Amino acid sequence: ENLTKEQIEEDIKRIKESNADDEEFPDEVETPLDVPARKRFAKYRGLKSFRTSSWDPKESLPPEYARIFAFDKFTRTQKHVLAKRAELDEESSKDCARIGSYVMLHVKNVPTDVASKLCHPSRRLPVVVSGLLEHESKISVLHFSIKKHDSYEAPIRSKEPLIFNVGFRQFTAR
Repeated sequence: ENLTKEQIEEDIKRIKESNADDEEFPDEVETPLDVPARKRFAKYRGLKSFRTSSWDPKESLPPEYARIFAFDKFTRTQKHVLAKRAELDEESSKDCARIGSYVMLHVKNVPTDVASKLCHPSRRLPVVVSGLLEHESKISVLHFSIKKHDSYEAPIRSKEPLIFNVGFRQFTAR
């Protein structure tokens, strides 16, 4: 209020300089001298491994962590789910098509552009329809070992989107 024009301009210049530093390094924070950095930044800890690290599901972690679904004992879970599926198949066998049989599906309310692509005369491949088991709708982490074919000469850059075909499923990942 009682500042001169030069003092106001100096304050504005100082604020602009401090904001420019923040824009250049937005996640840099001054560490306090009286508190160890380990304690000050304890809430920003990282996980060494998704598989072996334990975390509280109610803890405020990034949403991507919460979407990953882990099995304690995969083979036991797989055996249980497949047994449950077989049990359901036996119960509803009179209402369902048998595994491996050919069926004709009549699908309603399909957009015309999608239907025209599927029914195009040049398309000779069958349309594959499948169901999902109980845990197959969850997001999971997949590990792949990839080897480039000898005939492919171009380098594959890091973080380049690749299209993966796993069985009849197709997805894009980096």
